[in-house]
Amino acid sequence: MSFLGTDTKVKSASLVDKNQEQMLNMITQGIQGKGPLAQLFGGFNEGTFQQQFKEGVTNPALKDFQENVLPMLQEKFISGNQVGGSGQKQGFNKAGVDLQSKLAELMYGARNTEKNQLNQNAIAGLGIGVNKQTKENVVIPGQEGWGVGLAKAGIGAAGQIFKAGA
Repeated sequence: MSFLGTDTKVKSASLVDKNQEQMLNMITQGIQGKGPLAQLFGGFNEGTFQQQFKEGVTNPALKDFQENVLPMLQEKFISGNQVGGSGQKQGFNKAGVDLQSKLAELMYGARNTEKNQLNQNAIAGLGIGVNKQTKENVVIPGQEGWGVGLAKAGIGAAGQIFKAGA
């Protein structure tokens, strides 16, 4: 122990382990559009969306239209002796327009749902990153040195002597 003692010190201590720190860093990078979580936090890609929608919705709907709806309409017009007439053409046109309208409606809804989900992910990521306290200050109090203790004892004794003599 020193004559005068030691000063109070403040040290920073981590509140997260290395895995948690890495995850927070990945979340931060993802929100910035970088790293392995970039797609999760707002990496909406119109081209990818269009391709997935085409493969998952448009192509199956067109196949069903060609294999089921058009033959059914054709049969309806054959049975009514209206093959090749303006009614058949209007019926086919209406069915095609209805299909296009439905696909556009589905695409709009899917795009908005996807974008909303990405926005919610980004907001949640921000909440995790911003609200997570990763460090805290630890105060290590200083210790009084033996010289300071001796001086205090001497001052206390002198005060007692002064009181007694007064």
